[in-house]
Amino acid sequence: MTFLVIVEKVKDYPEEVLTRHRAFLSENRKLGKVIQNGPFGDGSGGAYTVAAESIEEAERFTDRDPLKQAGDYARYVIHPWLLNP
Repeated sequence: MTFLVIVEKVKDYPEEVLTRHRAFLSENRKLGKVIQNGPFGDGSGGAYTVAAESIEEAERFTDRDPLKQAGDYARYVIHPWLLNP
């Protein structure tokens, strides 16, 4: 199943945290866990899609995201996403 992870910026991220977040997404994209990712054009955050068996697995995945681990820089919202063919 695919889950949409919306990352809403709460306050500016330190550059080192953003670098680790991007590396985390890039590595997991190579592994097939992250399907798509990218920032919002207005600078308010970004989103990524995760392949997971359950919402709990998707939540555990986002718990490993360095941006989330860094504190209250962003709010994470996860939705099951039924992609149209």
